[in-house]
Order: sequence, then C-alpha cells, then structure tokens
Amino acid sequence: MALITTITRRYQRPPRVGRSTLGRRRYPVPVFNLLLVRHATSQAPSAGGADEYRRPLTAEGLRQAYELSDVLSSFAPARFLSSPYLRAIQTVVPAARSLGLEVELREEVREWTSGIEPTPEWRRHYRYCWENPLWSIAEGESHDALKARALGALEQAADEAGGCVTVIGSHGTWIASALLGLGCDVDADFWFAMPMPAVYSLQLDGGLPTVVEGPGLS
Repeated sequence: MALITTITRRYQRPPRVGRSTLGRRRYPVPVFNLLLVRHATSQAPSAGGADEYRRPLTAEGLRQAYELSDVLSSFAPARFLSSPYLRAIQTVVPAARSLGLEVELREEVREWTSGIEPTPEWRRHYRYCWENPLWSIAEGESHDALKARALGALEQAADEAGGCVTVIGSHGTWIASALLGLGCDVDADFWFAMPMPAVYSLQLDGGLPTVVEGPGLS
C-alpha cells in the first residue's frame, strides 16, 4: 500500500507536484484531460534478451501496475491508449479492466527508437541525443523526429476524445519529448530522474493546453 499512498499524494488533485503554463498549441476540444503514464518497473534490456515489443514488467512492476489502477481510475477515464510494447500495456491494463474498457494499441506512442544496442554507455548516448536533437545513428530516430511524432499522437488523441479523459500508456523518452514539445522545461536530467511508474496530467481548457502536472516539473 505504500506505493498507492505515494502516488496518490503526488498525482491526485488538489495537491500538485508541478505546473507549466502552456499557450502555443491549440486542440479542437473544449475540455480535455490526458494522462501520460510511464510504464512501471520493467526488465532491463540485455543482449540476446526480449525485444522492445516483448520486454515485460518485473514482478515488482506488475505489483506497481495494480496499485496504480486505483489512481488512474479516480480520474474516470473513458479511453485507454497504449504503446504496443508489452511493458506499457501491462501497466495500464489493470485500470482499464477495472473500468470495463479495452486498451487500444497505438504504434505512434511507442518508445524512442534509439538505434543503440544494450551497452553500459547508454547514458552518454542518451545525453548526447538530448543535447543534439537533430542527430541520430543510422538505425535510430532523432529526438526532433520523436518530438514531432509525440505531438502528432497527442493531437490525434485530442481530436478523438470528445472532451473525455484519456490515458496513454507510454515510455519515459516519449513522454519527456511530448512535454518538451508542449513547452515544459525538460532535458536529459529530467528523463534520468523520471520514476517508474510516473503519471503526467495534461489539462486543456477551451481547447488550449493550460496545465501539466507530474514529477519533476516546476
């Protein structure tokens, strides 16, 4: 129950962890709340291990997902979207099932395609990509391309929502890039410090993104 207590204190209203006032992007809905959910604790990538589509949550991550269910359900979401990667699906399925809803898989909310194999040097590579957003290796995706993909997915979700609360189960770099595109002050250090799981609540009022709340925002 400790995790539920911690997450509730952080994410349920009225307590607010962080606030960013936004004003540069409009969506065609009157009132809309979007919950961006970083997956719970997952198995670490390893050479010869499960690929991104099949890498699951750990036993601790599965426990976290069930505890997170009550928190997400408290927002009364009407839709659940998810990355097709197993760890993201497993994180939001308990909440969706508790509400009798299906989880819709969306390829566009999958994690950043870094193009790098599992290596002890991954932090240096990630930081370089954050600091050089137009750069990518041959098989990878630039951070600038990821940001455009994330913003396009948010716009599509808003178009389809009809003012209802929507949950998107995704990943740390995808969420951080979406927040950056919406005007939040995030960087590599923000991503490194992002917990698993993490919930970011995006509030739109009058069709305009007005408030983003979640861990690490100020």
